[in-house]
Amino acid sequence: MKYIILVVDDDKTNLTLAQKILTPQYRIAATNSGKAALKYLENNRPDLILLDINMPEMNGFEVLEQILTEYPQIEVVQIQFNYLDYDDPAVEGRKCYEVCRKHGKPIIVMEPVRGGNLVNLPMEAKQILEDLQGGSAASYAIRFAAGFEGIEMVLSGMSNLAQINDNVSYMKDFSPLDDREQKAINSVKEILCNKDLIPCTGCRYCVAGCPKNIAI
Repeated sequence: MKYIILVVDDDKTNLTLAQKILTPQYRIAATNSGKAALKYLENNRPDLILLDINMPEMNGFEVLEQILTEYPQIEVVQIQFNYLDYDDPAVEGRKCYEVCRKHGKPIIVMEPVRGGNLVNLPMEAKQILEDLQGGSAASYAIRFAAGFEGIEMVLSGMSNLAQINDNVSYMKDFSPLDDREQKAINSVKEILCNKDLIPCTGCRYCVAGCPKNIAI
């Protein structure tokens, strides 16, 4: 029996891509709004819900709040959570975290280094973290996410042995960011927010599921 995944997104292209990528392994239910998703849940119990944040009428944060209120049996929530997106209205990292805590749900963090953008920093931002002399750029980003109560797991996206060793070095005796480190990443965040564009990281996530293999 295939697991059922409910995909909620107002972007038709995203729904098409999700169906193309996931259909071979899973049964996919697709809805284009938060209200439609809630209606679907009245009579169906998917094994996983993939929920977009930026939607009209009801955004993803509002839908998440209602889902966790009406279906307390949900076991865990995975959210995009990092210091750059924490207060970004396009991601609602802080609000999603707070509603998960309100409902007592364990949280899994994805994108703690935001697709590599919090590692491959502009020189002026990179220098701020190097001046701390306390670890890699990735270490500050991941420790930011892991330092919040209720965070059960941080998916760091390691891709080689050096990154694994780096992760182990600061997670085996974990400590949250101190005031000096928090101030430093706030400065890095300000630099990034004032940049016109964040460049492509070359992760190629956009290509595999694109019907036209367009490198976005």
